[in-house]
Amino acid sequence: MKSLVLLVCLSAATICGWAREVRGAVFDVDATLADESVKRSARFFAAIKLDWLDRCERKVPIELSCLKVGRARVLHMPGELFVEYQLNAQKLRPDLFVAMAAYGDYSAGYIGTEIAYAEGGYETSPGRPKTSAKVEGVLMGAVKELLSRLDSMKRQ
Repeated sequence: MKSLVLLVCLSAATICGWAREVRGAVFDVDATLADESVKRSARFFAAIKLDWLDRCERKVPIELSCLKVGRARVLHMPGELFVEYQLNAQKLRPDLFVAMAAYGDYSAGYIGTEIAYAEGGYETSPGRPKTSAKVEGVLMGAVKELLSRLDSMKRQ
């Protein structure tokens, strides 16, 4: 059985939902980190958000890949994705078995669909997600590219 892997890199900045200008209105990361009276858990989450913000500003890539094994395709995705990403990936290639493995790069945290950001909820309420509503189009574009380009590549 032959296998093949294709890797696509996205800049974290393309899916980042934060900017330094709005950080204070959403979550004052610097003040939380500096205040030793704040609970450790709050400081921990502030550090995670600061790390994501810095990563976005430095344009560190996020890697997405697809493994091809026979008629199966396994997409390796970042963050904690909503199930709609899996369902949409399967619709792109109904002729194949398409599976999705997320959490590969958890720095993005929850990644909702465009409509979920408008509706809100635990994962997509203001101040919670580290990605913007535009993330769905970016990620699904990458998924489409991975699923289509992999078939046109020759194994080396």
